[in-house]
Amino acid sequence: METDRLPRRAVLRTLGVAAVAATAAACTPPAARSEDKKLVTSDFKWPYEKAIETDIDARAVMASPHLSNASIYFVQAANWLTSMERDYKYDPAKMRLVMANYGPMNFITYNDSIWSTYKAGEWQQVTDPQTKQPATRNPFVADIKKLQDRQCVFLT
Repeated sequence: METDRLPRRAVLRTLGVAAVAATAAACTPPAARSEDKKLVTSDFKWPYEKAIETDIDARAVMASPHLSNASIYFVQAANWLTSMERDYKYDPAKMRLVMANYGPMNFITYNDSIWSTYKAGEWQQVTDPQTKQPATRNPFVADIKKLQDRQCVFLT
């Protein structure tokens, strides 16, 4: 007596489809009840948000992790601001350039005490232009002030 047998591939295919369906069902989160869907809001604003959220026409974000290219970073920032103002005729008061620093580049916004304590100049090979030695003070203060005068915001 001969029975109709399913081919092995058909059985494996069926088992595979079933396994995928079971996995998908197990990974799907249950639907949330309507009473669980409450939007939580806050009126809290970080201090820098006011400077960024003003009525502005031109925005850009620059980021860099390395102190070794800080002078190029400042030149690029100044060039962007100048180009937007001169070439694209944007009102300087309605432009924001956000300098989002991370890693060692955060040191550009730190005071001389931190530079001295942590030997940032020696650690990051930054030379003080006056002493020609590893910087024990922040040599970028003047560059930062110039950019802040042009509505640049530094995040660190």
